[in-house]
Amino acid sequence: MSNFSASENNNPTIEELRMEYRALRRHSGLTPETFNERVGAHMFVCEIPKTPEGWVEGAKKYVAALEAEWAEQAAAARGEREYGDDDYEGYMGTGMSEADYYRAAGSAE
Repeated sequence: MSNFSASENNNPTIEELRMEYRALRRHSGLTPETFNERVGAHMFVCEIPKTPEGWVEGAKKYVAALEAEWAEQAAAARGEREYGDDDYEGYMGTGMSEADYYRAAGSAE
């Protein structure tokens, strides 16, 4: 995963958390609304608490899953491996199928 870190200490300020979240959002390439929605769904599925620290943790996990997805797609495009090989860890790294992921995320609303 990319090197995003809010603070060297264990107690980052709210502003440090906001800056880290924004950096993760920019890295994702998604609009703020889409990123917030997807991170929120990912947090629900992964049972991450909706605290300021939880939002950053959820964003880190979501961006890590995006990066893994991008790498998988790039490898498939180069013909190095087929997309969806047996070592697939579920949709967005959750261990769930894509349908189960969205079913669980939909129940959060």
